Amino acid sequence: MASVAGTLSDRTLRETFSREGLETIVRDALVTFAEHPELLVPQDKAVAFDLVASVLSAVAKVESFNVRPLASAAVGAALSGLAKHPELVDSRFGPHLAQVSGSLARLVETKSLSGVEAADLVSVVAEAMLRNPVLFARRQPDVATRLVEVIVAACGANKERLVAGAALTELTRRVLGAFARHGMGFVESRTLKQVGDEVTAVLESGLVRASSELGRRLDHPEIPAILAELILRLLRGELGELDPESENFKKVFSALADALPRRS
Repeated sequence: MASVAGTLSDRTLRETFSREGLETIVRDALVTFAEHPELLVPQDKAVAFDLVASVLSAVAKVESFNVRPLASAAVGAALSGLAKHPELVDSRFGPHLAQVSGSLARLVETKSLSGVEAADLVSVVAEAMLRNPVLFARRQPDVATRLVEVIVAACGANKERLVAGAALTELTRRVLGAFARHGMGFVESRTLKQVGDEVTAVLESGLVRASSELGRRLDHPEIPAILAELILRLLRGELGELDPESENFKKVFSALADALPRRS
């Protein structure tokens, strides 16, 4: 329990989360330890406590009280992930989750995300890591963090804000899910920058078309599904030209929109 005491006494963490907030996060972590005592076996004990400390430290690098929901969600997702998949103890699951938590905290600090949105997104990332640990938890560099960053940036740059809040969480879940199922070859054949650039181009072009087709071929809740299908086609090498005004891209987008289940 010395690690717990050290976490509670860490000045930087207390300044970011407040002592009360930090105690709540640690208390929730202790509940997880009680439910999964296997996390505290001698060989894994240090890893579990270090994971909590690394996630909190990454989030605490920003000066914002709005990151507390993110910290709580990240710690919970990290420990829950290790409890379900103890084989990831020696992987980059913990460091990558800490990295994405730090990145999301910076987005909260710059008001690109709310604390609640960031908390939802870190849970989605942890879920995706468990769906494909080889791609997301055992590779270097960190693919998941880069994908989240470009998704948030592309959607944030859209003037109409067509994808925000719950829609942003849904889009991120779908895109990471597409990569979990079909992204290995795509990632292996590109640098991390190239991956980010191509995903950004698809999302930006898709949002341009969504803006044009809103109320004609689709409504607002359908936009994340269409954007994710565009990403899936990118991963399969089926998309072609990414210019939103090209006839090919318009045709692909229209076909995806027309294929959506009709709703009253």
